[in-house]
Amino acid sequence: MASVEGQRSFYAAALAALRFVEARRPTKRRFGPIGAADKLVVVGPSAIAGAIDAFSRGTDFDWNDQVFVVATSPAHRQLAILGAALVNASKATRLVNTDGASTQVLRGARLVASADAPAGDRSTAERVTQG
Repeated sequence: MASVEGQRSFYAAALAALRFVEARRPTKRRFGPIGAADKLVVVGPSAIAGAIDAFSRGTDFDWNDQVFVVATSPAHRQLAILGAALVNASKATRLVNTDGASTQVLRGARLVASADAPAGDRSTAERVTQG
C-alpha cells in the first residue's frame, strides 16, 4: 500500500499532466456546483479529470455512489479507473462503453460532458441520462 504522501505526489503529477494537455487544447469543461447527493454521468477525458479533481477536494463526496463514466477508448477508461484510486474510493469506477446497458446508470443523474468527448460516448451518455 502506498503512503498517503506518495498518493498525494502521484495525484499532483497526474493533474499537472492533465492541465498541460488541456492548456494545449482547451476543452472548456463546465461542471457547475456538485453536491453530496448529486449523481453524475461523466463523458470525455477532460470531464473525467474534472470529476477527479472535484471529488478529491470534496469531503462529503462518494465516487462510487455518485459517478458513472461512459468511456469506450481504453485511455479514457483507464483515466476513469485511475480516478477511483486518486479519490481513495473503496470500489472500482462504474464504467460503460457505447454498447453498454443503460440499466446501470444512476437514476436522476446529471450529464457532465467535455468538448473532447467522443461523439459515440456522448450520444450514449445523453441517451442514458434521458431515461
